[in-house]
Amino acid sequence: MKNFGSSAFKKVCTLLESENPYLRARAIWLLPHLGREGKIRTRSLLASENRDHRLVAYRSLRRSGEKMAMHALKLAKD
Repeated sequence: MKNFGSSAFKKVCTLLESENPYLRARAIWLLPHLGREGKIRTRSLLASENRDHRLVAYRSLRRSGEKMAMHALKLAKD
C-alpha cells in the first residue's frame, strides 16, 4: 500500500474503522506515507480519544520524518 501513495489513502482509511485493533494500528502506521492527506489525518489522530491511536500516530509521524517537538509538547502530559 505504501508504494501506491495518495491513491491508497481511501482504502487505508477504511481500515481505521475495522473492529480489529491490529488492522487499525497498521492503517495508522501507513497513513503518513500516503501523501499530504495521510499526514493530515495522522496528525488529527494525535487528538483521538483512543490512547493507542494517539501513540501509534505519534510514532508513525516520527518515523516518517515529521518534526515532533510541537507534537511532543502537546502529548507530554498524556
